[in-house]
Amino acid sequence: MSRPPCSPIDPHREERRSPHPLPLSPYAVILCGTLGIIHLAGCSGESLVAVSGEVSYEGNAVEIGEIRFTPIEKTPGPATGSAIEGGRYAVSAERGLLQGGTYLIHIEGMKKSGRRAPNPITGTSIELMENFIPVEYNAESTLQVTINDGSSSQQLDFRLPQSP
Repeated sequence: MSRPPCSPIDPHREERRSPHPLPLSPYAVILCGTLGIIHLAGCSGESLVAVSGEVSYEGNAVEIGEIRFTPIEKTPGPATGSAIEGGRYAVSAERGLLQGGTYLIHIEGMKKSGRRAPNPITGTSIELMENFIPVEYNAESTLQVTINDGSSSQQLDFRLPQSP
């Protein structure tokens, strides 16, 4: 027994409605998202600066870690940061710091702890890492930097310990 050809209108099919009052095309969603990113990136004329540099602790490069810049003193915008690898970090201009902005700096350096734990995915044993940078440079940091006006990039090196 053969089925009749499908007609474009099936009287037994339920009509499905979009949950949105106005259906949006994928292009409209992309356009709105792009405009939102442009606005957040500083369409008000504020310029973002790429920052990069070296991080060391007690004269040795921080091989693995993280650096974060948190805006303070009425500096607008989100916190940003970068991984530290081989004693170096880099924050691109797209995720950079605001010219003239002041930022609180948090630095963490990781080293093997000597303790092991099971990997929750594979079940194999992995060595745990721990932060070896003192709290006065991360959780209780008072390190601050103000980004110079007029430059598209800035070199910021951190040689710890230094007076916070």
